Amino acid sequence: MSTVTTDTSPVELLAGRVDRAVSAAMQLDQTARDIAIEVKDATEAFHREALVTIVQRLKADPRGKELLFELVDDEGVYGLLTLHGIVRTPPLVRAEQALASVRPYLESHGGDVELVDIDDGVAKVRLLGSCNGCSMSSQTLTNAVQTALVDNVPEIAGIEVVPTEAEPALIAPESLFRRPDSDAVTNGAPTSTQGATAAAEHDPAASGRDGWVRGPALLELPDPGLVRTDIDGDSFIVVHDGGVITAFRNECGHLGLELDDAEVGRGRVVCDHHGFQFDVMTGAGLTDPDAGLDPIPSRVEGVHVWLRPPEHR
Repeated sequence: MSTVTTDTSPVELLAGRVDRAVSAAMQLDQTARDIAIEVKDATEAFHREALVTIVQRLKADPRGKELLFELVDDEGVYGLLTLHGIVRTPPLVRAEQALASVRPYLESHGGDVELVDIDDGVAKVRLLGSCNGCSMSSQTLTNAVQTALVDNVPEIAGIEVVPTEAEPALIAPESLFRRPDSDAVTNGAPTSTQGATAAAEHDPAASGRDGWVRGPALLELPDPGLVRTDIDGDSFIVVHDGGVITAFRNECGHLGLELDDAEVGRGRVVCDHHGFQFDVMTGAGLTDPDAGLDPIPSRVEGVHVWLRPPEHR
């Protein structure tokens, strides 16, 4: 009799089982979903309390401490202690994970980011690539990277952009601890009323080159809220939240359902079908990191938002 072998470890199989159960729970109606989440949270809290006691007792004994370090080398034990926040992954690893969440947003503008080092609370990063005709400003890309790192890695208080030249360029200190506000440049163009009026003096028709397509007028965009835009048979959403204007393919990262009636606010897009949440700036999945929105390049020029769908590049 033949034996079927697999490279998947027992820990990975069990983790997949948990992920599938959580995904299934997210598809329940609101009441059932809340109950399922409460059961999950209560169970994890119960387990964490016991695990903390075990770890503390082991650390208090010389031999126990030695055994604890050996146990942490086990994939399953390490994953469990990390899940409950008892063992924290190194800042460099968490920083790479944070950058992975913003990378699709950067790539949609022809760019990328490389983590160089973390030194004394400052993450040194290098912005790569180009915008390929997109007027997205480097400061807006930097803000996206900064937000991802500062919000997800407590050890990081700010970032330093290391250019390809020999000398690094420092970000202005006043920009290190905040997201871009409504008066900042978003997607390469001003989003305040005054900025839009000034930009209207330019000829927006020239932006039709290089795959740019005119989207909704600024006055059509609720704040917070979104507007659906269909281009050549493809559907997109233009999202507005506190001066931040972004665009995504009109497909929920969970099941691909349309987001016409999604809720927008507090930096999030919330799918009205199953409650999955996404970062309003990057589209990164907040409910499920593996289920994010597909961002497309966007900018404000004149009194309209302009989009550059992949098929038009």
